[in-house]
Amino acid sequence: FTFSLVNGFPLMTISCFIKKWVFGNAACKVYGFIGGIFGLMSIMTMAMISIDRYNVIGRPMAASKKMSHRRAFLMIIFVWMWSTLWSIGPIFGWGAYVLEGVLCNCSFDYITRDYVTRSNIVCMYIFAFCFPILIIFFCYFNIVMSVSNHEKEMAAMAKKLNAKELRKAQAGANAEMKLAKISIVIVSQFLLSWSPYAVVALLAQFGPIEWVTPYAAQLPVMFAKASAIHNPLIYSVSHPKFREAIA
Repeated sequence: FTFSLVNGFPLMTISCFIKKWVFGNAACKVYGFIGGIFGLMSIMTMAMISIDRYNVIGRPMAASKKMSHRRAFLMIIFVWMWSTLWSIGPIFGWGAYVLEGVLCNCSFDYITRDYVTRSNIVCMYIFAFCFPILIIFFCYFNIVMSVSNHEKEMAAMAKKLNAKELRKAQAGANAEMKLAKISIVIVSQFLLSWSPYAVVALLAQFGPIEWVTPYAAQLPVMFAKASAIHNPLIYSVSHPKFREAIA
């Protein structure tokens, strides 16, 4: 969101009004590089959150379920390094950062059909997009299964515990379940926002190139950038304190 507010939206908005990119080639590369880092950071952060939720809900008896400051710090470092690794290639010639869509913003070059560009796009698609998605799907699938098993266990516990003990057990479990549900909603909207971008990039490399018109390439950009405003909206309608604050 910070990148979109400070760098992404202003430069793109100004260029849209002028109807061309006016900030030069160097700024285009910087814009694309920073945008690439933060875009890839977003999806890998979702993967790290899913791992945390899986440890708490899917593996409640595991000794590693507690999120320590050290573990959180290592996850953050990993997210930054992973995102930088896949964003820095075009700076050194593995692919490129170029104008895209209606030529008012810059991103990875997914139009050029040569070996260097294609290898960059395919590797990014596999390791920077599909890999974190697989982590997310694995974690949340197991979370859903754990929730299902938990409901069965609570039904069995209801026969053994008194009302006070049962309410206490349910309160803690319900809080974790609610966080998991919110996380699933956030991940779902993120995938819906960014998947069109991945589809267009693959289509440009392997499909009919005439389908990737300037407007067809620009629409996924708008969907992806709009994802920055979704999280605040989701939290505002799902958390009681947020609802009270804006009421």
